Amino acid sequence: MKGCSRLQLTLAILKPDLLTNPVFLKSVKDRILKENFWILKWKILQWQRHDAELFYQEHRGKFFFHRLVSFMSSGPIMPMVLSRDDAVSHWRNVMGPTKTTRAKLTHPQSIRGMFGLTDTRNVAHGSDSVEKAVKEMKFFFPDFNPSEWIKNNEEDFKAGRVVFDEELEIHRRDAS
Repeated sequence: MKGCSRLQLTLAILKPDLLTNPVFLKSVKDRILKENFWILKWKILQWQRHDAELFYQEHRGKFFFHRLVSFMSSGPIMPMVLSRDDAVSHWRNVMGPTKTTRAKLTHPQSIRGMFGLTDTRNVAHGSDSVEKAVKEMKFFFPDFNPSEWIKNNEEDFKAGRVVFDEELEIHRRDAS
């Protein structure tokens, strides 16, 4: 990652279908690292239906809204803050198309192509813009300030002064 020019942050959510399968979950987490993402924050939580409705409120009224919020509140989820150059579009490329059938046909090596079951049970969510990523990160990590994080950490991360904490499963500045 040395010399990257556009460090960005994005929000990823690993969905209940993925979290119920430890082998697939490990594969996706390994893929995140292989794609040179830095994992800055993550947690596992169980949404209540209200939480999912609030997060996906822009889709209220669409035919899939109730199915989506029911699914997203059916089991644990793992929101993550990821960083790398061009993080938003790169994560969306790694995920593959939203529609699992299309992902399996056109992007079989994407995580949705490999692990997705249906258009709702498509294993992952990703922000679709930098602005949306900031809003979505605040939803899950209200004390995290993306612009402050970039201001305080970008230089070290671009220079490769980063370590992966195996115990916490996050990247941080190298203190040595």
